[in-house]
Amino acid sequence: CTTARDFLAEIRRFARTIKRDALITCNNSLNSPSVFFSQNQDYGYNIYEMTKVEDFVVVEDQSQQPRGLPNGTTIEYGYVYKLLNAISHGKPVVAVTIVDGDYHTPPNLVRLAIAEAVANNSSYLSWPTWPENQRQRMISSIRPQADLFRNNAALLNDVQPRADVLLFLPFRKWVDTRDCWDLNAAAALTRSNIQYQVVCEDDLVERLTSNAAKKSVLLFESTTDLNQHEKETVEKFQKKNGRVVFAGKGNGLAEVQKNLIQPSIVLEASPTVRATVFDQKNKTIVHLFDLNVQRLSSFEDKVTPATNVRIKVRVPLTKVHSVEMLSADAGSPQQLQFTLRREKNESWLETSVPELKISAMLIIE
Repeated sequence: CTTARDFLAEIRRFARTIKRDALITCNNSLNSPSVFFSQNQDYGYNIYEMTKVEDFVVVEDQSQQPRGLPNGTTIEYGYVYKLLNAISHGKPVVAVTIVDGDYHTPPNLVRLAIAEAVANNSSYLSWPTWPENQRQRMISSIRPQADLFRNNAALLNDVQPRADVLLFLPFRKWVDTRDCWDLNAAAALTRSNIQYQVVCEDDLVERLTSNAAKKSVLLFESTTDLNQHEKETVEKFQKKNGRVVFAGKGNGLAEVQKNLIQPSIVLEASPTVRATVFDQKNKTIVHLFDLNVQRLSSFEDKVTPATNVRIKVRVPLTKVHSVEMLSADAGSPQQLQFTLRREKNESWLETSVPELKISAMLIIE
């Protein structure tokens, strides 16, 4: 699993003798989330190793195109972005998501995939193979979503994601098992709109000894996942009133919810709506998107908007003068009414979005 890393490192060294700022990446595979560990054993695709020398991370042909299904269930990829970011050594993460091997993703599903990636600190790679008679319609439908994020890049970079939960991902366990427990744990947190970050073995000790960790619940499968230094750090974290949940095979989500003192955000919305929260200086940014977009064919989809999405979000601000809604959805309001109140020395802002078709960013300033 280190052979590909060494190969990429040699390519990058040589490329930069020709062009100093050359960027190198490769197909990191991961065609479905379930192979997060097993692809290391079967094919030598070790993303943790390869990203040590890649300049950015590309995951191709991922089957988890976010969407709603006719039976009311949903498919999503946001939780996988979080795991990928945890093991990629700070490198930008990019993914191509498709449905059943079909690269003709209809326009609103492309927009949804872009929004989901951005909401999870990543990027979506469009891989268009549209026939000529579909190109202009697809371009004109998708471009507003891309332009929205491009024109507001300052709101996407240099942000601090909320972490009410720290999910420990010991990637070294791929040697011992083909199944990654953290996949299901992350998916459950995402479905519940709990704000969390995934932390791999490289960063656990540093995160637990930071001031920010005081407000987080540490979640992991078992104490056997910890080496001696990590175990000592977790014990010190607990002695300082740090909250720890050993999930094992029990209901880790329920235990996490019991230990959450003040969650960052509370939604009253359709179960298909997802929210992620980030902070900047004097700003809190809430990303919203709705998975209730169905694929009808290679070029057609069906959007069912969420209505009256009520949001209660904790903000590190004593005063708020505006809540701006940025969206590529046609007809979306630009300014939202809100109330701000203090509760247990925290500021809580409440507002509502009348209609969420695909996605929006709320800028609380």
